[in-house]
Amino acid sequence: MAASQRVLGHPDVFPLIAEFQHGLYMDILEYWRKVNQDGGGGFWASLDLPLHAIDRRLLGSPTQARYQLLVLVAANQMHLVRRLLRCRPHYLTQPDAPAVMDVAAAFGRIDLVRFLHTLSFAPSLCSTKALDLAAKYGYMDVVRFLHHHRQEGCTEAAMVGAATHGHLEVVRFLHDHRAEGCTADAMDYASTNGHLDVVAFLVASRHEGCSTWAMDTAAGAGRMDVVRFLHFHVKSACTINAMNASAANGHLEIVKFLHHHRTEGCTRRAMDMAAKNGHLPVVQFLHEHRREGCTEFALHSAAQNGHLGTVKFLARHRNEGNVVKAMGVAKLHGHVQCVAVLQCAA
Repeated sequence: MAASQRVLGHPDVFPLIAEFQHGLYMDILEYWRKVNQDGGGGFWASLDLPLHAIDRRLLGSPTQARYQLLVLVAANQMHLVRRLLRCRPHYLTQPDAPAVMDVAAAFGRIDLVRFLHTLSFAPSLCSTKALDLAAKYGYMDVVRFLHHHRQEGCTEAAMVGAATHGHLEVVRFLHDHRAEGCTADAMDYASTNGHLDVVAFLVASRHEGCSTWAMDTAAGAGRMDVVRFLHFHVKSACTINAMNASAANGHLEIVKFLHHHRTEGCTRRAMDMAAKNGHLPVVQFLHEHRREGCTEFALHSAAQNGHLGTVKFLARHRNEGNVVKAMGVAKLHGHVQCVAVLQCAA
């Protein structure tokens, strides 16, 4: 018995025996402990990825058997992925769980995408989400590989996602090499996020166009270059939300541009929200150049937030506000200077 124990426990023999036993390698278990420390927050922050590109929802539920494999794939742990699959090869054949190659592509893990591509026996490795997500997050090497080596293809979401996040090279590649195209969402979201180069490419090369969302949200986000481009180069309209939103956010130059070049106008909400947020130059411009005016909310919210200059201007030049109510809310929030100004105006 002692001799057999010495043989079985020999450092060169025991690992060979253990490979054929149920369970997991110790290095996988140690890595998994690191994943679960402090709820996993520190682990995900330590990955070589920008935080906006880490979508843990893609991994499915931790209760699913394949979850452990997907985490290792997302973390780019090729060695541990190979070892785990030696212990749990059935993880590759679970159609009810997220596809493994989809996750590798979404996290930009090109080496794992190539490795998984060689495992042709597993039918549920990949879906159209792989190319869609690789395009969305700008992983050009993954996009090229999937296009040239896989048959799943993609959907319109690929170009829309790439455009949304400003990945012009990916947008151009999809336009040149694939037929799925996109929707008006591509230009809409590229405009919202200020990706003028993508917007210009879509205008020059695609026919889907955009909706009023493009200029409305670009204006609200302060994207002056995009607003100007859309006005002069795209046959699309905006709505009153363009000036309303740009006024609310204090983008005076955009408010001026829309006033001088567009006909959609705004509503009283423009001055109301500009006043609430303390954008006095915008309030002054709207007062001098527009006729929509404001409501009682303008003075009330400016007083509540302690915007002294705006309170002075509204109390002196506008008559929509209820000075007594505004004084009360200013006092309630401790804005004594606003209270003094309003007392003089009462």
